[in-house]
Amino acid sequence: MTTETTLHAACRHSNLQEVLRFLNEGANVNDTNRRRWTPLHVSSFHGHYDVCSLLLERGADVNATENRRWTALHLCSQNGHEDVCALLLKGGADLNATTQKGSTPLHLASINGHEDVCALLLKGGADLNATTKEGATPLHLSSVKGHEDVSALLLKGGADVNATTERGFTPLHISSENGHRDVSAVLLERGADLNATTERGYTPLHLSSENGYRDVSALLLERGADLNATTKEGFTPLHISSENGHRDVSALLLEGGADPNATNGEGATPLHYSSKSGHKDVSALLLEGGANICATTCDGLSPLSMCSSHGHKKVVDLLLSRGAEIDIADESGYTAIHWACQGGHRDVVKALADRNARIYSIALNGVTPLYSACGNGRWDVVEFLIERYGRAVVEHTTQRRENDFSPLICNAIRRPAPVAILDLLVVNGASVHDTDFWGKSTLHYACKMASYDTVEFIHSKGLSWDSVDDEGLNPVHCAKQSEDADFQQKIKKLLGTVMFSRLEQMEVTPRQNLLHSKFENVAEIGSGSY
Repeated sequence: MTTETTLHAACRHSNLQEVLRFLNEGANVNDTNRRRWTPLHVSSFHGHYDVCSLLLERGADVNATENRRWTALHLCSQNGHEDVCALLLKGGADLNATTQKGSTPLHLASINGHEDVCALLLKGGADLNATTKEGATPLHLSSVKGHEDVSALLLKGGADVNATTERGFTPLHISSENGHRDVSAVLLERGADLNATTERGYTPLHLSSENGYRDVSALLLERGADLNATTKEGFTPLHISSENGHRDVSALLLEGGADPNATNGEGATPLHYSSKSGHKDVSALLLEGGANICATTCDGLSPLSMCSSHGHKKVVDLLLSRGAEIDIADESGYTAIHWACQGGHRDVVKALADRNARIYSIALNGVTPLYSACGNGRWDVVEFLIERYGRAVVEHTTQRRENDFSPLICNAIRRPAPVAILDLLVVNGASVHDTDFWGKSTLHYACKMASYDTVEFIHSKGLSWDSVDDEGLNPVHCAKQSEDADFQQKIKKLLGTVMFSRLEQMEVTPRQNLLHSKFENVAEIGSGSY
């Protein structure tokens, strides 16, 4: 099997005399190349009628299949070579042969808009409701590309206008999803179900709204589409157009009576989604249309929390200017400024702070905005909060609580934080001597992270290397666990060989009773309802 025989090459270039010579010299008319294309595949693909005719006269297998089970008829149907298709059909080509994906020649002619080839195949008896492995008919495929004439031809021939794919898509779903108004109109004239739903509950209007096709959406609404239909997850078309930032479609839906406060299965409104996605113009439109600016999801999230979490300052400014409540807490106790700090959105944090957001608010797990910023490595936000609020914000966060397992400084080191940030925290009241719920010191964490700059900083503050956590580990044990030989050598040099060896060889003795009581404490804390 070769890449291409001389016979294949002659067929590709439509060199009839060369093809004839090779055949007369004994070339195999059904020889195949690496893709298992025969000379007839090649000439059919390129539409070389005379070459195809000669090959058929010399015994070419008209129904030979290549690697993907395509026949010569599939190839010429795909490329619109009507005369070659007619020749192959006359020569006995199977007009309902299927590829590996289940496509017939009619499928391929339909998706490529070859009306004359489709007519030829239908006249020959092609099955116009044949389905691919995904359940698509030729009408589905003509609808994908917006081939109005082909779609009309198929419908005239008896194609099922409401046939569904494996995922429940009708041809109208397909044409609506792809923005083909004319095809959608043809389908509707032939009785397409306006409100048919896919397996996920999407109607054609959901799909045209999702992709921003105003003209298709308008057509569907004119014909009576349900503009408040919901998917299985509770999304209306307005939810979807809002999430995707399609202002024109959203305006059309609102004008038609769409509910701006409809909620999906998570309790979210269209405004939640336009805010989350950062679409200021759509958010403004929804507010003008009566959207509840303080609506909360099942988890208690407001539109302001959502756009703050994703750093959409323009939407944050819009919502604040329209009167959004700034300190609505979700079921975890997180407010908008918690989310902005966690996401590292300094400009949003500043905007919220300028509107007097409660920077000292504490979530149910004891997390403050500053703690959240430290725990997520948002150092520019940490700097801003300390610059704005000074020592008070650090001291407030460092107050120990029963369910606050990790002190602020330990939380920062675990990222790990730059030394400049650690110094800023310490100068403003954070203590390097704090230990976490498991007895781990700042040195334990610095060594575990193999962060030598952090180790040097903490060492300079006089912290003891002999401290052990509840597992009985000292900081050198943690350094050994890092498997960073270079880091371990630096620690050895810092402490001296004698001290390093002593700490390295210290027996590890877990505090079993203490660990047991702490696990019980964690279980009690975790079982509470918030």
